[in-house]
Amino acid sequence: MANILVLGVGPLPFEPTQKLHAPGIRTWQIASALGKKRHFVTLCVIDFGDFKPDAKLAERHAAVRQDLGSNISLVRLRYAPEETVASIRTLHVATRFAAVVSSSDIMNAMAADLELDIPMWLDYNGDPFAEKQLQASLYKHDGSLYPQWELYLKGLLHGDRFSVCSDHQRHALIGQLAFAGRLTGANSGEELVRVIPNCSRVMTERTPVRSKPLKGSSIPATSFLVLWSGGYNTWCDPETLFQGLELAMKRDPLVHFATTGGALEGHDTKSFEIFRGLVEGSRYKDRYVFLGWLPTEEVGAYFEQADLAIFADRYSVEGELGTRTRIVDWVQYNLPIACTSLCELTDVMAANDLITTFEIGSPESLAKAILDVHRNPDAAKQRATRAKAWFNDTFDEDLAVKPLTDWIEDATFSRDRSPIARGESVTEHPWFSELSRIQYQAIVTVESGRAGTRAAARQSPEKPPADAVKKKKLFGLFGRKN
Repeated sequence: MANILVLGVGPLPFEPTQKLHAPGIRTWQIASALGKKRHFVTLCVIDFGDFKPDAKLAERHAAVRQDLGSNISLVRLRYAPEETVASIRTLHVATRFAAVVSSSDIMNAMAADLELDIPMWLDYNGDPFAEKQLQASLYKHDGSLYPQWELYLKGLLHGDRFSVCSDHQRHALIGQLAFAGRLTGANSGEELVRVIPNCSRVMTERTPVRSKPLKGSSIPATSFLVLWSGGYNTWCDPETLFQGLELAMKRDPLVHFATTGGALEGHDTKSFEIFRGLVEGSRYKDRYVFLGWLPTEEVGAYFEQADLAIFADRYSVEGELGTRTRIVDWVQYNLPIACTSLCELTDVMAANDLITTFEIGSPESLAKAILDVHRNPDAAKQRATRAKAWFNDTFDEDLAVKPLTDWIEDATFSRDRSPIARGESVTEHPWFSELSRIQYQAIVTVESGRAGTRAAARQSPEKPPADAVKKKKLFGLFGRKN
């Protein structure tokens, strides 16, 4: 048994909240798995949407431990980069952690900033670059791309082991590690990146609170109820979702739609606003029910009432590399699913005829999928039953996290970061000066906004002054204190 520091994002699944997000489920999947192995876990979380730096707020809210059992304690933090890092270092002084396990890009960067000489496992539940690309596309602004690169690079350079949500993302992260200079002779043969699938059944561990039935009250008792649950994220296609529903409602008066969840404050409010605005102008707007964000314990009751659950992806690299966590909950409630097939999970389920799929960007295909399920309810229910059986056979919760729980029993540095093998510091590696030069020129290109800057940078092979690079906080990303 060891003292383990876990960093992640809240709220957590067992907490009273109306906005439970995938990062919170992922954080608890990791922390609870370590707790089951009888390690002493200190779980530090910052709630989703609370990542706007506020030093004064962080100072006023001192970190306080809350026991979650005999060997897991929760520390809720406020985000202010320097103050929050200082608070966690104080916890380390008191507890002497044997290893750090962290999840999410911001928390992983914070783990790197701790500069603790202990092994570090960093979890990326989805690709940060791809997620920012979608956000930049939606908001027509690339301003967050460079800060994301800087944030992500900290984790890439300081992690000893990494985990991701899919094989697709694993391959991407290996490439990113290579570009960051982490694939060296020292760690050749080490498996740095492992897959931990999202398979937590935590949503079904609590008895759903019975809510007022939709059928027979808000909508006719004979309705065919199509459900969306959770946030409208940057990956969703609100236009195709709306247009497909409109076609289905036009062709079948029994089709109704209900949605829990909504906008994601601090991340993406635009996607939901687009969908809600389209519905307001619909001739069928009375057949749409907006339930909003609900207490977690009430959501399951709407899964039980629905005839079909849906989501609609727009094409994105994020979709190919990531996953759709809401499927886990729908499957556990034997709820038929119609969705776009883009991520690894939906590809496999579609290949095994466990879900109904429709074409990305095609309202006609979405409408057909809805009506096919409506007209063939027995086949849809059989498909849902097989989907649950397949999922439970394929994804054992303990086996899913076994790469992490095995590593934590004897947590070690990766060989290129180990005190024995690393020899010279990372800043003395031959590739470092060239990499820092490229990084510096990239910053000049982005920040100048002049068309000729890129060509000028290519023609200037000189290494930038060290103080200029330090000014951009680049050298601070490399290496670690002994």
